[in-house]
Amino acid sequence: MDLIYQHEWSESGISVNSYVHQLRNYRYNWHENEYELNIVLTGSAEFVRGNDYFTLESGDMILINPGVGHASYSLMDKTAALVIHIPQEAFKPLLEQGQSYRFIYVTDYKSRNTLTAKKLRYYAASLYLSLAKLDRLSVFRSRALIDLIAALLVEEVPRTISSYHKEDELHKQTIRIMTKYMQEHFAEKITLDDLASLTQYNRTYISTLFKETLGIRFYDYLIRLRISNALYSLKDETLTLTDVALDNGFPDLKNFNSRFREFMHISPSQYRAMIRSDPHGFLINQRHFYHPEDPLIAPVLKSYLDIFAKGKDVL
Repeated sequence: MDLIYQHEWSESGISVNSYVHQLRNYRYNWHENEYELNIVLTGSAEFVRGNDYFTLESGDMILINPGVGHASYSLMDKTAALVIHIPQEAFKPLLEQGQSYRFIYVTDYKSRNTLTAKKLRYYAASLYLSLAKLDRLSVFRSRALIDLIAALLVEEVPRTISSYHKEDELHKQTIRIMTKYMQEHFAEKITLDDLASLTQYNRTYISTLFKETLGIRFYDYLIRLRISNALYSLKDETLTLTDVALDNGFPDLKNFNSRFREFMHISPSQYRAMIRSDPHGFLINQRHFYHPEDPLIAPVLKSYLDIFAKGKDVL
């Protein structure tokens, strides 16, 4: 069963998708034209947005802007998150041509119970459940909920406006070429000079482009890419920790241990022990999506909706 719910409104060019999944491994990625809203439903997790780290508990949210590199890592078993991808086109009626919003939003114990946070969880849960049905009324409701989420973010969340320039598309294409190359050659030695030769730009330009486009330095991106792949290698008990280090581009075990602990806050051997001791496959290379009626998440979603169930105005 496909538990990633999505729909496209061809007349407006708006498409949206949503799902609830179990957070496990550290997956680093970015979306060119979509905002990603993550809401932790159960458990706790560490999120990386650009070069910033955030620990999110149940009820917390983080919004990722288009083009910003990000990743998450569960801090306890059965950590589930609701994810909604909203295209930039949803904000088009509110902006001049060539403009886009850059939001700054992440909650913690001080802000997770504000009215803004409650409304955003309400709209997000409603949108997810409507997309899961997708009958005629649900499609109609889903489109309205996208507009409500967009309006709420613009009205109540700190933001800036950036302008699109012709060279932005060239920047995106250059980033695609470089990240594809790095994904294919992460186990090898890669330098800024290599990427400069690949793209025919100088190393200073490449370094600046990485930082401005993905919100992260080239070297940090490379290390996170290597860590992401090393997590999967650690499942293989026939490989020594030195094998894992060398197979994933680290010069030696000492460097691997240092970098792994820097990003994961535990050692490679501790991570391997977590995998070995978990009978349910915690942290393995598989994605688990929840059905809306799953007993783990259904009560949480209901609690988000019930907060405005007693005649309170959610708008």
